[in-house]
Amino acid sequence: MRGRDSQWRAVLNLLDGVGNRGIGVLLVDAEIGMGRNLLLTRAVDEAAGRGFAVTGGSASGLRRLAPLGSLFSVFQGLGMSEGSAFETGASENLFPAIDELRGLVQSRSADRPVLVWLDDVQEADLATLLTLKILPAQLASAPVAWMFTRQVTAARTTEADLLFDRLRHEGARYIELGPLGNEAIAEITADVLKAKPERELLALAAQTAGNPMLLVELLKGLLEEGAVRVSRGEASLISNVVPQRVRTIVQRRMDDLKPDTRRLLEVAAILGRCFSAEDLAELLDRAPVELLPAIREAMAEGVLIEMAQAASFRHELVWRTIVEMIPMTVRQAVHRQIGEFLLDRGELSETAAEHLILGTPPGDARALARLDRAAAQALPTSPSTALHLTERALQLTDQRDSDWLARTATAVETLTLTGDLGKAETLARAALAEPTPMPTAARLRIATSAILHLRGRPAEARAEAVDTLALPRLPVNLRDKAEVALLHAMAADPGERAGEERAAAVLDKPDRHGDAALITARILLATSAWARGELQEGLRLAREAVGHALLGSIPARRTHPRLTLASMLGDVRRLDEAQGLLRTAERERSSLDHHAWAAGTSALQARIHLAAGRPDDAVAEAAAALRLATETGADLFAPTAISVLATAALRGGDMTLAARHLERFEDLLLERQAVPDTLRCTAVLAQVNEARFGSEAATALLSRLRDADGRYRRLLVTAPDSGAWLVRLALAGGDRAQAEGVVAVAAELAEGNPCFAFLTCAAAHARGLLRRDASLLDEAAQSPDPWCRASALEDCGVVLAAASARQDAVGRLDQALDLYQRHGAARDAARVRSRLREIGVRRRHWSRRARPKTGWASLTDTEQKITGLAAQGLTNRQIAEQMFLSVHTIAFHLRHVFRKLEVGSRVELTRLSLEHDRKR
Repeated sequence: MRGRDSQWRAVLNLLDGVGNRGIGVLLVDAEIGMGRNLLLTRAVDEAAGRGFAVTGGSASGLRRLAPLGSLFSVFQGLGMSEGSAFETGASENLFPAIDELRGLVQSRSADRPVLVWLDDVQEADLATLLTLKILPAQLASAPVAWMFTRQVTAARTTEADLLFDRLRHEGARYIELGPLGNEAIAEITADVLKAKPERELLALAAQTAGNPMLLVELLKGLLEEGAVRVSRGEASLISNVVPQRVRTIVQRRMDDLKPDTRRLLEVAAILGRCFSAEDLAELLDRAPVELLPAIREAMAEGVLIEMAQAASFRHELVWRTIVEMIPMTVRQAVHRQIGEFLLDRGELSETAAEHLILGTPPGDARALARLDRAAAQALPTSPSTALHLTERALQLTDQRDSDWLARTATAVETLTLTGDLGKAETLARAALAEPTPMPTAARLRIATSAILHLRGRPAEARAEAVDTLALPRLPVNLRDKAEVALLHAMAADPGERAGEERAAAVLDKPDRHGDAALITARILLATSAWARGELQEGLRLAREAVGHALLGSIPARRTHPRLTLASMLGDVRRLDEAQGLLRTAERERSSLDHHAWAAGTSALQARIHLAAGRPDDAVAEAAAALRLATETGADLFAPTAISVLATAALRGGDMTLAARHLERFEDLLLERQAVPDTLRCTAVLAQVNEARFGSEAATALLSRLRDADGRYRRLLVTAPDSGAWLVRLALAGGDRAQAEGVVAVAAELAEGNPCFAFLTCAAAHARGLLRRDASLLDEAAQSPDPWCRASALEDCGVVLAAASARQDAVGRLDQALDLYQRHGAARDAARVRSRLREIGVRRRHWSRRARPKTGWASLTDTEQKITGLAAQGLTNRQIAEQMFLSVHTIAFHLRHVFRKLEVGSRVELTRLSLEHDRKR
């Protein structure tokens, strides 16, 4: 009775309540194999053990053909004899027969209580159903318990429905033997195998969908066939083949069906566990309405269930068994037929790909050509589907075959899009090591350039693209793709004259290039203008690129100009627009199945969170970005994530953690050139070194932050808040000339771009520090960045304190302290408290509410909100849209929630959340 505690309590309550006034009826619904007979057996044994007179039987069988025939067999246990008026002529004398039954039960219950049970009520005749409706009510005051069980099907008899509904209305108890839960499945598995089942075995057991009979037969069959190994109290699966016991059960159920229904189920099983009536009808070359009788029979027998817009096999194990019982050659032919009609219909889904693959035997050239055709069709919109098809085609192709290199090129292109850059590079280099004809060689080189760009190796990417463009007889379409690859690589060093000239040349002759090349040229020119400090021009070009991509081709949209524009807007703290762009960019990236760029949107989102003063969200997003960069090999985006993580750790006062993050950055530097986020990371590294080892350690890194002319223009464009730190560092080292140089660059940028408040405030901050001018620092405190506001207020307080303006100094420092504390900058807050103590003011240490390590109280506010939304049944994507976070951030927070609450599933999380809400 594993997993049936509540149902068994209902039986005990029935027996306990015998003799109390009121109807003592228990109604039981159960599907085939759900343990109805076991429950009845246990109930009969329990009643007999309590001294009950027990009688019962089944409404099925030959006796049901005669009115009240099944009831005669039931009441024989109470002494009803053959030839009674009840048995003969009952259909004409129903009420006298009921009177006879009532008298018999009353006489037997005078000595001891009685349990009357009837199984398979759905098979009962009308006279029996009417008797079952009348008798319990007439014997309500007698010590009689009634237990009626019914097999649930999709086509219950209307009369039995009416009986159950009426008895429930009159007070009968009702229980349903539904599917067992995971815990009960695990317990039964352990009971049968006499060992703790491992995960793979439990996954197989779950395919029974909680049907106890099917589960036990599966486990017994696995034992009989030696498919389970038991060692040291643990059971592991050796073979996943469906055992003969289960095959026999399924075959018997199929044999009981009409031929049309059997054929329909066999074809449907090959179509998939879930299928639509339209697809099935097309395969069988029949109208959907013609399939209704067979589908209804399959549902009535519990083989199929109805879903929202499809039908499904109720039990995965039954579905698998039906598939395995179909001969392989037949299966392959049907898979091929399914794949072809889905392909012809334009459906390039993973399902269509799987059918094509399963229908392609080794050595079939026509079938392999079909896989190639399907992969080519899938590549623009669904690279993962194209990869699935191409990898299978490669498995079936001899490496000596001339088609092998072409299929390898397709595999490399799809791996690059889907985000397995390491495998893509290895495969491309192996193919290029062979004599490779055109145009396959060009395709492989272009893909290699794209891979190297995403892996953060722009010099190598550039070389591959240049070599490709030098190839003789390069087709026009491939020349344009090589141009895109070269422009991407050149954009890694914005401001380089050769890159700008090449981009300008592309835009000068738009009719010779595709939209992807034109967009990439604008991106390169935009980043170059940005690096020079021409921010309005940079934004104009970036917006043009976004506009052209909006209605452009799929390759054009895969250039992701929104990320460039969002990065620029983040630099100047136009955060709302940047965040809106990133949300749109992520939706488009996901729709294009372009997983290689997933780390990019997450990393930029982390920067936006940090700039907005949301360090927890920034850390979560940056950690997700770094994980994605590691998974895909897209190291191009790693420095952005690392800079966020290191900055958050620095502000939080965890120098060890900050240094650990930056160790990975220094490893990446061995393979990278100086691009904007490398500059940002280097600046954070210098600040961490200053905090750990003093100003000299930071000064040693300054050469890596300067432009070729020795100034800091590029750094102050991408990280304007660095200006104040550079001035402090220079003044601490007694290098006033250096500080003046930084102030001059910051002022130039602010004057050249007067519409950007962040630059104006950053310039005022740098100049105010140099001149020790409190009014300039107050101006800087209007910054749109909360941490920069706090920094400017702190510096203003220091200047005022030195000028003996104690009251004003305390006011500024208190404001800085509040801002630092509210935005998670514990290290900075501690420094401000120290400054206040120096002028005779003590402020208590502010800290975030102390939380335990586990339990509900351990959750942060963000984690609690996410938990509440998850408990409402929202998916990660829906939660992300509501909270303006990315899906990766939501997943990051949920992992922490699961660990803190010690739960393993959303079901458990929902239960805990509901319990918590009830207690509040």
